[in-house]
Amino acid sequence: MNNSQGSGIALGLFTGIIIVIVLIKIWNKDGKLKTQYDEMQEKARGKAYKYAFWTLVIIEALIIVLKSFEIKLPVDDITLLIIPVLISVLVQASYSIWNDAYVGLNTNTKRFGIIAIVIAGLNFAVALIAILDGRMVKDGMFEFPLTNLICGLIFVIIGIESVIKNHLKDSNEED
Repeated sequence: MNNSQGSGIALGLFTGIIIVIVLIKIWNKDGKLKTQYDEMQEKARGKAYKYAFWTLVIIEALIIVLKSFEIKLPVDDITLLIIPVLISVLVQASYSIWNDAYVGLNTNTKRFGIIAIVIAGLNFAVALIAILDGRMVKDGMFEFPLTNLICGLIFVIIGIESVIKNHLKDSNEED
């Protein structure tokens, strides 16, 4: 990776953080940055973060073992650093969804859903462009745009889980 790629990634991460802050303010009904949760949700979110942390530790330990045996993984170094974080985010979100702790008390679920669809779509678009430009795989190694594909898949998985959870919740309320 050269300096311009590194600068691009740093700028992209900084821009992403700013966008996330703006999006949180948009999807919260009260326009506040802090999403509000009740006590049960806070407890479940604590467990979700714990499971996400241990997921990250286990994946990183696995990567360390693989690297110590000089097993070459088919991804570039920067992507290899990001993938465990993305998997941990999915663990946190999934646990929160299944324990009714993902959506806050002040979250506008319709806005949240629309934003999630847009984020997934943008990530898939970036990944598709990289595939078409031949930048997804270079010398048999997945490159940084793989993270966009994974992010898109994470938002799809979160969406599917949310729909299933809401359907199950609606079915239980009818009973």
